[in-house]
Amino acid sequence: MDGFEAGRLVSAHWSAVSGGSVTADGCGMLTPVAHGRSLYFDGCAQRYATTVELDLTTARSHSAAPTYHGHTTR
Repeated sequence: MDGFEAGRLVSAHWSAVSGGSVTADGCGMLTPVAHGRSLYFDGCAQRYATTVELDLTTARSHSAAPTYHGHTTR
């Protein structure tokens, strides 16, 4: 998992990122509740992030409702 705390994209996690960068304070409406660094996309060009190949042979299914300020959104 990449928490972006290095202040840059770590190549061990990402094979390609276009139109995005690491930001320290969130963005837009997320600024008041943002904590730590995040991957932020802006501009009008194509935007994407591609992870390196992941080994999911031991992964298990997990389903969780999205949350906002600790409350589920479903």
